[in-house]
Amino acid sequence: MHRPAPRRAAPGRSPVAWLFLAALALVTTTSARAQALDFPLPRGEAVPSQLAQQSWTKDQGLPQNSVNAILQAASGYVWLGTQEGLARFDGLRFEVFRTTRYPGLGSNEIHALLETRPGELWIGTQDGLARYDGAKFTNFKPHRNAAVTGDLPNAHVRALMKDADGALWVGTLDGLARYVGGRFTSYTEADGLPAL
Repeated sequence: MHRPAPRRAAPGRSPVAWLFLAALALVTTTSARAQALDFPLPRGEAVPSQLAQQSWTKDQGLPQNSVNAILQAASGYVWLGTQEGLARFDGLRFEVFRTTRYPGLGSNEIHALLETRPGELWIGTQDGLARYDGAKFTNFKPHRNAAVTGDLPNAHVRALMKDADGALWVGTLDGLARYVGGRFTSYTEADGLPAL
């Protein structure tokens, strides 16, 4: 009997997708290439012997051991947001991005990651929203970016999502912002959002 493949949610849209990405980042084969399995395994079936679990810490190059956000980009890189910087993992090595070298990042405390199109990464930080285009970071903070119309309700960005129309939604401590065409539109309690 043929069963259709289970439908998988897009990264960044559900907690299950985040858990899948975390599992994918931690499960590797002996050739150091990640392979996805069709989970769950049938009852009683053993995990294939070619798999090994590996963990990475500050000792292997992470900026800090607590990871707040994980994203696998279209390029294959795994991006990890920590409390002390952003890391890009190629399967073997970490490249760390911190504000000392990349001031456009805004803050080293990373809370959310989203790729809106290949090569464009959005980073939600403790002190604003940043966009990475593969070459540089651009930071968006409330009342500090003259190139953008509108504003973020708060600099503390906790969540990011892209909707079906391609708009970027930014969740902050004081409300939501929708970013389209270089313009933020904020939504707060005054617009009907529930009080936090």
